[in-house]
Amino acid sequence: MRSCPQDAISFSTREYKVARDCNGCGICYSACRTGAIKLSDNLDEVVLNKILKEAKRKKVRFLCSKAKADEDSYNVVLSCISRLTENVLFRLIKTGFEVEIVKGECSGCEYEKSLFVFERNMNFLEDILSSFNIKERPVIKQEIAEKEIEKEESPRREFFRMFAKPIRDMRAEKPRRLFFMDLIQGPLSERETDFLLNISINDNCNLCGACVFVCPTKAITVEKDDIKGVIYFSPSLCVGCRNCIDVCMKEAVKGERGNMVLLNRDTVKLKELNRQVCTHCGTVFYSAGEKELCDICKMRKEKEDALFASWEEQRRKNDR
Repeated sequence: MRSCPQDAISFSTREYKVARDCNGCGICYSACRTGAIKLSDNLDEVVLNKILKEAKRKKVRFLCSKAKADEDSYNVVLSCISRLTENVLFRLIKTGFEVEIVKGECSGCEYEKSLFVFERNMNFLEDILSSFNIKERPVIKQEIAEKEIEKEESPRREFFRMFAKPIRDMRAEKPRRLFFMDLIQGPLSERETDFLLNISINDNCNLCGACVFVCPTKAITVEKDDIKGVIYFSPSLCVGCRNCIDVCMKEAVKGERGNMVLLNRDTVKLKELNRQVCTHCGTVFYSAGEKELCDICKMRKEKEDALFASWEEQRRKNDR
């Protein structure tokens, strides 16, 4: 919502809305790390395959319509450089392409408010390239064109049709992070990054499932049977949003900056809890140790004990 230069996206507790002011620039796709936003014809995979197929020279220049093109490069004109993601740039640089990113006149531009997306994606790209010990970096410069470049706009009707596309038809599309995982194959260094978290769960956990519910990429999952409940974590799917930490009422979920090695790790078991039945109310609950009461009954008993102790103390005072 903050990334949209047209202020066309709004959210409520029940739904999201895309206003007719949307111009199909695709910056929302670049801003969304969880892969929740999918575009019909502007996916990283489509853009990347087009470049690899058509670029005769291994020099690619990404530029906005207000920047200067280069006859010696394969020019990719974007609505704004904020449309660029780490996926496209990493693949091109790793393949040996010389990459330039050219800004036009950003001050006063309608896309100026979206530049934080570009900076954030470049920070992640830096972590990835450093992890692979790749020394090459995209050259970022500013060259203002004398005349604004005419670019082919995304078809608005097709763009809006995407939002009405049934979910079942979207399942075959590859989310941004999974596409990224296909690209990074190879050993990674232990460079820390803000875009991954190393999650742990302590014994305060009662397997309420709140962390599973708020995880946008299903990096945290739970399996239950008649004996136990197990929480699993897939580090490669984590985007460092910290939702799981913020939502945990028991403060059981902890997280620290992860390193790039986490991307190559399989699903790990975070916590295994015993399935138990409350002796007071009969509710099924989970805990690390053997307990007789569920959290609600335990809290109720503590309040009753405190009230009874207060009543006893008052009765003794009255007897005096």
